[in-house]
Amino acid sequence: MGLFRKLGPGDKGTTLVLVALMLVVLIGFMALVVDMGALSANKRKLVAAADAAALAGAQTYANGILSGTDPHDTTLVNSVYDFARNYAINNGADPNKIEIAVDEYNYKITVDLSGEYDLHFAPVLGVDKGTRAAHAEAITGPVGSSPGATPVFIEDPGPGNVPKPGDTFVLKDAAPSPQFGSGSFGCLTFSGNQDKDEYETRLKFGYDGTVCAGTYIATLNGNNTNQTTDAIKTDPQDGHNARFERCTGGSNCKWDNHESGCPRVVIVPVCDISCYQPNDKKVYVVGFATFFIDSYTPPSGHGHASGQCSIYASFMNSLAVGQVGGPGTPDFGTWAVNLIE
Repeated sequence: MGLFRKLGPGDKGTTLVLVALMLVVLIGFMALVVDMGALSANKRKLVAAADAAALAGAQTYANGILSGTDPHDTTLVNSVYDFARNYAINNGADPNKIEIAVDEYNYKITVDLSGEYDLHFAPVLGVDKGTRAAHAEAITGPVGSSPGATPVFIEDPGPGNVPKPGDTFVLKDAAPSPQFGSGSFGCLTFSGNQDKDEYETRLKFGYDGTVCAGTYIATLNGNNTNQTTDAIKTDPQDGHNARFERCTGGSNCKWDNHESGCPRVVIVPVCDISCYQPNDKKVYVVGFATFFIDSYTPPSGHGHASGQCSIYASFMNSLAVGQVGGPGTPDFGTWAVNLIE
């Protein structure tokens, strides 16, 4: 019967050997399950810490550059390094096993973390420690694609003419734009449909899709005064959801002093009108800019479709949700932070 024959009184030593062998195998399986599971959990923590540190460093870098600091400024670069390092430590990384690099030319932060962990069952097999590592990269730069864009636009100011924070713009003019014919007042339709209600909803809350630089967007015919008034100033028909009505800062709310998430802050496409397609009435998106809506000039009486209306806004530098554009993306002061690895 081989190994499974009935053991006699003289086989006690054999039994002990078999039990010992089975214990080693059992402990080996426990080491595989328990210790490897623990190492996997530690790996996930390291990855989370590395991702958080890289993103925090990139955000610090972006805020510094947007505030006017040279990206090669030693103080700024050191603060990015320190901020990322402290973020990693606060998320459980070993201070002695943190490596951080700041790429001043590609605005990229690289974080490498490692850790050595005690094992509970594997020492029986001669293995006392387990190591794990994590790598993360985050970049920052001008936005190349943006969710939540507002269906109005500004013209590309051209190289060297980037606005300064606080500069005032008209996002939607009371007069038709001569470049686009008598029926265009600066409104956009992201879906291509000439739907005024759709325009109003997106002017209130932003587009529920993503707009990308390097694409054409159709203009919306008409002044759309009723829809613009309902979206910006007063909206008696839809729960008072106009942007001004949702702003809690009142008269104290300004472009340089507003609460986070203020509804008067909008991201708009920057368009090259020299690429205007007259047949399709489309403008070409080259980038994105952020504005704070200062005031709104409504028509003489709400409900009069023939009235004129204008949206006045102040230009802002902003760190926004979106995807960083590729090389050559124009910089209009609206940047994003993305984890790339």
